Amino acid sequence: AKVKDKIQLINNMLDQVNEMIIGGGMAFTFLKVLNNMEIGTSLYDEEGAKIVKDLMAKAEKNGVKINLPGLDCGPESSKAFADAVGRAKQIVWNGPVGGGDTATCCVKWDTEDKVSHVSTGGGASLELLEGKVLPGVDALSSA
Repeated sequence: AKVKDKIQLINNMLDQVNEMIIGGGMAFTFLKVLNNMEIGTSLYDEEGAKIVKDLMAKAEKNGVKINLPGLDCGPESSKAFADAVGRAKQIVWNGPVGGGDTATCCVKWDTEDKVSHVSTGGGASLELLEGKVLPGVDALSSA
């Protein structure tokens, strides 16, 4: 959950979205930098912290609403996130539940008809969202 590992993804998505939820371990770095919040022994990314304000400035410039939880994702944060998801026309989820796990969850909770695509591409999917050209796609596109 290092912010610096997700910077290119977040930076690229800020040009494409209206709203973004940043949760999990990444949220603690944002909360500490932006709100000077005490986060105890929660995850904190020293390197990533250096660019949080730049990301927030880009979000503001682009009119992107950034949703962060309180110190923990309690009822208020859950409602705010649910509201953001309710406004969404498309959801890109990058988190601890991988593509295969997400597909299994869709089957288990009978929501397969509500999901148009689940990628199990891992790092390649992230690189695509970061705006990088994927070698395989490039080769097929050039053929």
